[in-house]
Parts: sequence; structure tokens; C-alpha cells
Amino acid sequence: MFTTPEVQTYLSDRTSGPVDADDIVDAFDNLTRLSLTTTDPEASTVRIHGLLQRVVREATPTDHTAKLAITAADALHAIWPAIERGREHAQALRANTTALHTHAGPLLLNPTHGVHPVLFTAGRSLGDTGQVTAAITYFHTLHESATHHLGPDHPDTLTTRNNLAHWRGEAGTRSGRPPPVRICSLIDCGCSVLTTPTPSPSVATSPTGVVERGSGRGGRRLRGSAR
Repeated sequence: MFTTPEVQTYLSDRTSGPVDADDIVDAFDNLTRLSLTTTDPEASTVRIHGLLQRVVREATPTDHTAKLAITAADALHAIWPAIERGREHAQALRANTTALHTHAGPLLLNPTHGVHPVLFTAGRSLGDTGQVTAAITYFHTLHESATHHLGPDHPDTLTTRNNLAHWRGEAGTRSGRPPPVRICSLIDCGCSVLTTPTPSPSVATSPTGVVERGSGRGGRRLRGSAR
């Protein structure tokens, strides 16, 4: 993660000079010699004591915080494999995403850029590794956060809702029960920006709003009629 092009670009901008992967590795070697970090080359991991992390966060100027948060999220998203190579690796990526989201807060959800893609990836990772209930809880929380920070009509807010519907449908399928169906009224969920639907077996409409069934994969947006 620390040697990704995203991090190299950020460090080059901050130091006003070129910084490459070797420079970053050398910096971590120095930190390890000072017992400030623990490096595991075989697992490709770096561990930093929580107290040191807190000191660094508190010493970081506020005008750099947003750029740092986005850079870290971009780097995490860049190293996340399309096909996860193991549960432990996926868990480490999700844990880092959770920690970043906890400390960055709304910096990863803003009206200009929407919800950062790594937040969607972390939720899908839960479901894809069989943790469907956890994925439902995750996307329910993310939907509430997106509604609060972006508004109910933002496309990414609707995308979080689509993901939530999908994993609810998966939960019903795996348990042998029919996928849950929920009729959304315009008053409740603000579906006013939804476009005219194309025929789909997984999404149907009603005179009062949109009927949600198990939706498509990942970040595909829910399409429905709100007439």
C-alpha cells in the first residue's frame, strides 16, 4: 500500500521532489530500527503502535487531513485484488478500511466526489466471503451515513441502498426464504431522481414507489420508477 503510485505522488507533492518506492522502503527501515514500526516482509505488512498513530494524527495539520484520507483510500482501493487471495488478506484490507473510515469520517463521503469506492469494495468483500449478515449491517450503516452527508437523492446514496437490497436478497436466498420485498414511498426514501426503469426480473415498480428485491451486484445503481 505504502509504495503504490498514489502514495508516491502524495509524498512527492509534499516534499517538492521525486519519491519512489525505494525511498519509502528505506524510510520504513529507519522507523523499524527505531522500534517505531514492525515490518513483516513475508506478509507484506507494517504494524504501527496505536499510540504512535494517534500522535501522528494529532500532529497532522488540518489542511492536509483531507488529502491524506483520500490518498490512503485510493491506495487501499488500488491494492484490493479483484479476486481476493485469502480470508486473512481480505480481513486485513477491511480492517484498514474501517480504521480509515472511523478517523476520516465524512472526508470519504462528500457531495463532490460521493462515497469513496473503497467503502463499497469493503462491504462487497464481507458478502463475498460469506458474511452476508455483516454485509447487510455494513450497507445499512453506510446508507445512513450517505443519506446524512450526501442527501437521499445523491446517486451514491441510492447505490448504497441498492447494495443493501442485494445482500438482503442474498440472505433470503441462502436461508431458503424468498428475498425480502419492501415498497418505498416517495415520502420515505426520496426516490424522485430515479430514472425510468428497464425491464428487470429483480426490480419491479408499483404506483406508490419502487419495489426492491435482490438487486444486481456491487455498485450498480437501483433503477426504478417513482411516479
